[in-house]
Formats: sequence, C-alpha cells, structure tokens
Amino acid sequence: MHNKIIILSIVLVLIVLFTQTSLAEFSIILNFDDAYQGVYVHAFQEMKKYNIPAVVFVITKYLGHEKHLSLKQLAELKSAGWEIGSHTINHYDLTTVIPEFLHKEIIDSKQILKNNELIDNDFASFCSPNGKWSPTIEKIVSANYTIARGDKLYIFNKTQNEDIIPKVIVKTTSINRIKQWIEEYQKKDQPLILVFHEVADGGNEFFFPPDKFKELLLLLKEYKISLFKDLI
Repeated sequence: MHNKIIILSIVLVLIVLFTQTSLAEFSIILNFDDAYQGVYVHAFQEMKKYNIPAVVFVITKYLGHEKHLSLKQLAELKSAGWEIGSHTINHYDLTTVIPEFLHKEIIDSKQILKNNELIDNDFASFCSPNGKWSPTIEKIVSANYTIARGDKLYIFNKTQNEDIIPKVIVKTTSINRIKQWIEEYQKKDQPLILVFHEVADGGNEFFFPPDKFKELLLLLKEYKISLFKDLI
C-alpha cells in the first residue's frame, strides 16, 4: 500500500511538471503582412507599452510609399526587437510566376532588406503572398531562408515539420475567437501564429480596428510572445 502511494505521488508530480512545462513553452507569434503604416502608428506604439515584439513581412517594392513603412520606421522596429522578413518584391501569386522572376521575387527581396541592414547574416524569414506554395517555391526559399510561412510554417533545419497553420485575423475576428485559438494551441503545445495586415479604422476586411487591437493586447500580454527566430 505504501509503495502504491509513493508511485501515485510520483505520477501526479510528473503530470504537474509536464503540464507546467508545456504551458511555459507555449508562445504566440504576431505577424504583420505587407508592412502598412498602421502597423507603426497603431500597433507598434501600443505594443511598446508591454514590450511585445512581432514579425513584419515587407513588400520591398513599396518601401517608403505613403501607405507603407519607411526604412527608418523598419529600422526602429528592428531596434525594438522586431523581426523583419521578406514578403517578395511585388506580392505576386508565386505559383503563377515564371522561374526567372520567381528567383528575383524570393532572392532579390531578401538582398534588398539585407543591404538596408534589416536582415542579419545568420537568419532570414520569408512569407509567401496569400500562403501560395509549391515544391518549386520551397526549393528556392529553403536555399535562401531559415524559416518560411506558406500554407503552413516551414522550418528548414528540421527534417520534419508539424502542421502549424497560421490564423489570419480580419476585421470581424472576435477576441473570444482568439481566446479559443490560444486554448486550442496550448493543448497541442504548438506556437500560435496570428496574422494581421493593417491596423487602422475603415478599409477592407483586413483592416483591424486599433481599439480592438488595444483590447487584444490586454489578453496577449499575459502570454509569452515569440518571433520566428526563437523557434530555431
């Protein structure tokens, strides 16, 4: 009887430790695609209050354009601990681009960011527009980047990747829905990738309201917020 009690106690302790470890390792990764101005004006200014970083994927053709982030703003984000990644040059559907231009979209966009000291030598992340993916795209991306977001998350130094599917946030996405995703991914012990586009009032379905974003940060600040490079 005494031995059974000891064994049961050990099992319970192991269960508790496993649960605590799983929750401790769970993290949320915030992505901002296209590098719109609202990311700096509305998201970044609020996120600084909680020391929350994010990954912003840049369409290099629009660097410094009126509605998109400037090199100076991106440098400030990087200095604040944000990760800057490539979102191609023109934001084409890469599955429809001929091989010559496919290389340019994937490789030259990285070089532009690297030349402006927004990407370091030892790590680079990539995001395919609209999640479009194919074996040809993967071959080029895997030779030039460490990690990528396509139809799912790809970590190229791993022999096998889990099916981590990003969750795209739109204007109508509720805070309760995001809470449900958090609970779901905690149970799966997988990182939860939340994908935003613009953070601003008005606009199309991909414009997430700033007030709603502030409300979301009150929830997110209770969790570990990571970057893609933290998964390596």
